[in-house]
Amino acid sequence: MELRYRAIDAGGRTVEGELEVANEADAVDELRRRQLIPVELAAPRATAMRTVTVRAPRRASKAQLALVLRELATMLAAGVGLAEAVENVATAHRADRVGPAFDRLGRKLRSGEAFAPALESVALDLPDYVTVLARAGELTGKLAQSLADAAAQMEYDEQVRQDARNALVYPTILVTAGLAAVAIVFAVVVPRFASLLTNPRADLPAISVIVLRLGLFSRQYWPLLAGTAVVLIAFAVAALRTRAARVRLLNFFARWPVVGPWIESSTVATWSSVLSALVANRVPIIEALAQARASVPLAGLQHRLDLAGRDVKAGVRLAESLETHRVLDATSISLVRVGERAGELAAMLAAIARYWGDINRNRMKRLLALLEPIAILAIGAAIGFVMFGVMLAIASLSNLAV
Repeated sequence: MELRYRAIDAGGRTVEGELEVANEADAVDELRRRQLIPVELAAPRATAMRTVTVRAPRRASKAQLALVLRELATMLAAGVGLAEAVENVATAHRADRVGPAFDRLGRKLRSGEAFAPALESVALDLPDYVTVLARAGELTGKLAQSLADAAAQMEYDEQVRQDARNALVYPTILVTAGLAAVAIVFAVVVPRFASLLTNPRADLPAISVIVLRLGLFSRQYWPLLAGTAVVLIAFAVAALRTRAARVRLLNFFARWPVVGPWIESSTVATWSSVLSALVANRVPIIEALAQARASVPLAGLQHRLDLAGRDVKAGVRLAESLETHRVLDATSISLVRVGERAGELAAMLAAIARYWGDINRNRMKRLLALLEPIAILAIGAAIGFVMFGVMLAIASLSNLAV
């Protein structure tokens, strides 16, 4: 089908044209691929343009929210008025949950409300530092840059989460395959020898008795076991959708060797990056420390940051307070001290974020190098235990023949 479009380009200009696509959704995808923000679509002979409407998903992802902030920042930097830019974003994203939220945001702006509190009230599930950066941008007249920095920070946070998920894909597949193999052995192989348990002449060792009884139990009650596993998995998935559960899990693993340093290095990198963005946008250092601290889920690091923030309020320099409470290592402290003296604290904090990002990647590689052989050894030990018990049971059959 052929469709006419009207869209906003990266320079904030309105462009029109025609597309040959299969449907309206493909037209929207093609325009976004061309870095155009779609506003309206219509058939060529239609007398009036109409807005694209698609069923909205359940929620907007962090990556999508970062993209929306970047779109808004691009239009503001190109000279588009704030109200018009918000209206364009609302129209372009009417197919998802961002559109209605920006509709409400536009109404609040037209009623005279400031941008930062209006953005905070439209329930877009944005990090706290986005509102802080927006407020700082309004005060300094650099809202476009502030929103661009917020988008960059959200993209960085999403990249960190994606790296963590990618790092755990192979170990997860390995463990799942191993558990499936053990379950099949218990459910199919082991029960074939279960009759030996009732044979008074069979002299079964303890390991064989344990393996055969477990196999018999799993064969008899497999629906109950399968149902329990499904319920536990569903409960775990539902629980991990809440931030409180994820924070508790992170704090639990943060106490483990190898895993703990990886989690902490990732957290420090994110904290440094958030603080750098806040300082670069002229947020006062005490407020910036408080807002950056909100991005830290680890209780131990939160406590050390609270102590450091208290010292800064009392007049202690940032580098000294961070060093006293062991928030950063010696290299990072040196960079903070240089940044304070040279008036380039934001740049030094950004360098610290990159430095800890490199540390995080190295620790991730080390963790993966340990996880794979540990998973293989654990699965091999489980299967070996089962097969050893089965082989001893088979050996007892030869004793019966004698």
